[in-house]
Amino acid sequence: MVGIIVAAVLGQSVFFLVKALKQGKVLGLDKKKLTNAITSSALFTVPSALSVLATVIALAPALGLVIPWVRLSVIGNLMYETTAAEAAMEAFGH
Repeated sequence: MVGIIVAAVLGQSVFFLVKALKQGKVLGLDKKKLTNAITSSALFTVPSALSVLATVIALAPALGLVIPWVRLSVIGNLMYETTAAEAAMEAFGH
């Protein structure tokens, strides 16, 4: 089930990437500019993805692997997720 959710999120990214490339070509943007934009965007997401991975690993012992993975892959807000996890653990008496 988690794989389906993550695949849907990744599918949206690919869908909008293709649409943006087509629109860039319609607008007459240079292929090099489009490639630079894609490269810089991809490099910008790597640190965010690494921080999400670190948070999933940190929350996994307390909440299991699936719940943090799903929530962080869709929401991606580290501060919100750690606060929510802490509140959930307190509610269960841990």
